[in-house]
Amino acid sequence: MKHSIVSLFPGDIRTGRLFSISTVAAALLLPTFAFAESPAAIKPLSSNLGQTCKQNAYGVDNALDALRCGSVHGSLRSLYYSTKNAYFVRNNNQDTASYGDNILFQTAPYYGISAGVGGIYQQQWRSPGAGRGVTELATNQNGFSEAWLRWQYQDFRFTAGDQRIDIPFMSDYDWPITPILFRAVDMHWGDKTDFVHATKIYRYKPWRSDKFLATSAYSAIKEETNGAWAVGAGRSKQAGDMTLTGQLWYESYDDYVNIFYSEAHSQWKAVP
Repeated sequence: MKHSIVSLFPGDIRTGRLFSISTVAAALLLPTFAFAESPAAIKPLSSNLGQTCKQNAYGVDNALDALRCGSVHGSLRSLYYSTKNAYFVRNNNQDTASYGDNILFQTAPYYGISAGVGGIYQQQWRSPGAGRGVTELATNQNGFSEAWLRWQYQDFRFTAGDQRIDIPFMSDYDWPITPILFRAVDMHWGDKTDFVHATKIYRYKPWRSDKFLATSAYSAIKEETNGAWAVGAGRSKQAGDMTLTGQLWYESYDDYVNIFYSEAHSQWKAVP
């Protein structure tokens, strides 16, 4: 059995500062062993390219192994989209089929530092004809996608550059072919349920374009903004047969809106 509580409401800057302080305080709730050395022996690193390298608490032993034991991630997808009287306009019929996606090469960590670089590609299967192209799919895309540097030690990581972000209201989960990306600095301490997180976003790449933009996706205003920032914390607790999880976020979209967001879940084990 699972129960969820979600709340969303705007907040002002003063409230946001208070929340920022409380988020830092929430770090004290994380386990005290978050940065402790692991007593278990560290296993060799195996990449998905068939290479195996020795590693220590900070990564592989040399820079060559960082490249040799790097990994490749990517996917290929195709999407066909057809409309009739699109946007409630009579005889505005659209018909577009495109394919593509993204690929990423990520080095193995060396002294805790790793790097990722990737590319995107989107191409129509055929031209739908003048006026019949679906805007998001009819635009061909090619170029660099992710390009970032990361420092990580155990459950703490700091990433700077063009990257994927996965926090409430700022994520890459909604995209047809090429992913949404963010030019940002991102810090995470913890795991998926017990964490402190902070992000500053300068620009974003929508899935309909291969360019990084400083405008808002929520309006047609073309004036550039100062981006967005967010801080959040999450915590989980086991109480008998019940698991409690929750998270709090404050997000500020500069020149647009400030958001408070909280989410809580309670889950009971199934009765045998």
